[in-house]
Amino acid sequence: MKALLWFFLVAGGARAAEPEIAPISISDLGGRTFAPAGVPVQSPAANAVRQRLAQWGVPVPAVIAHRGASAYAPEATEPSLRCAALMGADYLEFDLHLSRDGVLVLNHDDTFERTTDVRAKFPAKARSPIGEFTWPEIQRLDAAAAYRGPAGDCYAGGPARVLRLEDAMRIARSIAGRSPGIYPEAKVPKAHPEFAVPLADAIAHALKSNGWISGSGDGRRVIFQSVSAEAVARFKASAPSVPATLLYSPPILAFSRPDPIGAARRAHADLIGPRVNAASGTFIEQAHEAGLAVHVWTVDDPPTQSSLLAAGADGFFTNRPDAARRIP
Repeated sequence: MKALLWFFLVAGGARAAEPEIAPISISDLGGRTFAPAGVPVQSPAANAVRQRLAQWGVPVPAVIAHRGASAYAPEATEPSLRCAALMGADYLEFDLHLSRDGVLVLNHDDTFERTTDVRAKFPAKARSPIGEFTWPEIQRLDAAAAYRGPAGDCYAGGPARVLRLEDAMRIARSIAGRSPGIYPEAKVPKAHPEFAVPLADAIAHALKSNGWISGSGDGRRVIFQSVSAEAVARFKASAPSVPATLLYSPPILAFSRPDPIGAARRAHADLIGPRVNAASGTFIEQAHEAGLAVHVWTVDDPPTQSSLLAAGADGFFTNRPDAARRIP
């Protein structure tokens, strides 16, 4: 069975330490309040990139909720995604794997061990890859079991289930007055990167089947992402009207590449997603010169967000979409 190949999918790396920002009440949030962040971008290349983003319907700057409002609720769960939408995030970001029976499920890591109660429910499979679980088995897991963050408006406690891609689509369209897009990532197995290509196919098929790809303005509804250039190229061939981001991290991580901008262009990517420590002003300028928009990951403190926007970044991933809305 092809789905068994997904056993080798691996996590993309741990989060860096993040500064604490006091949460604010959802009821305090109004409309978008971005003030100009430094000197506006004036280069012809940057302006051309932003014209393309506007044609797709992609806002600038784009606030991308990293696994939802994951600073305030269990990551990639309904409370986290719903709270991010209420906070006004432009996109709900999450990672996708295939279960043994072919269901696209949300989880960052290759296993359920870090985020769920899999050790109690399936002790013999606690460290098994997601591809060894069927969807009925996954439905028994509590995706909030390991959460140790604050309780509040986003999450008051209690169990939360592991979601499917279809659930994330439903959540994004279920909140009156809010219509965030989604930003799914095809996870990549380090030992078998070619497995990311059929995952990209499965994601494209699901998006089309559920009406998220229409051929016009699709960037407002969805942006695809992967660390795999092959997966990005395959997705773009299948869904050319949907913007795609090639993720990049500097050499400390295994999936980095020596020429990320060149790799993004060869993969027909529309955006590049550098880790924050790679997103220098020079990098952003070079990406724009190559025709690529820049979405930086993962940035929670407003001063850094503001500096990135001043340097020309077109958006950023954040665990705290409420803080992003208060950039001075």
